[in-house]
Amino acid sequence: MLFGARAYLRQAGATVQAGEGLAYPDVLAAVRAAKSDGTPRGTVVLHVGNNGAIAERDLQSLVKGLRGRQVVLVNLFVPRSWEAYNNGLFARLAQNNPNVTVLDWNSVARAHPSWLYDDRIHLVAPEGREGYSQWLLRAVTS
Repeated sequence: MLFGARAYLRQAGATVQAGEGLAYPDVLAAVRAAKSDGTPRGTVVLHVGNNGAIAERDLQSLVKGLRGRQVVLVNLFVPRSWEAYNNGLFARLAQNNPNVTVLDWNSVARAHPSWLYDDRIHLVAPEGREGYSQWLLRAVTS
């Protein structure tokens, strides 16, 4: 999602590190690298897990490494077997970490099916990309 919406998010002033088809280990490595060079400032938004189940210990480690920052996990809307698992993991992490919140992309995507291609995953340009970006920015800044 962030990859598809990156132009709109950057235009609004957000720093976006996203890649196409990244698996969770790639995201973990990118966040760790950004943390070591001081890149993440303020709120860190993670929309991860579209491409597979995330190991709970890995996500806990990532969140632990971002203590002191607000971490926003965007839950999933993907027609895949791991959707419920990852969304449950995000909810548990938010319950146990006061710096973590979950944004409900699942409900938003269900309410706006025209934002997605027929695969029910990727954002339609420009409507879906702009809609997702506006929703995300409003949710993070409110």
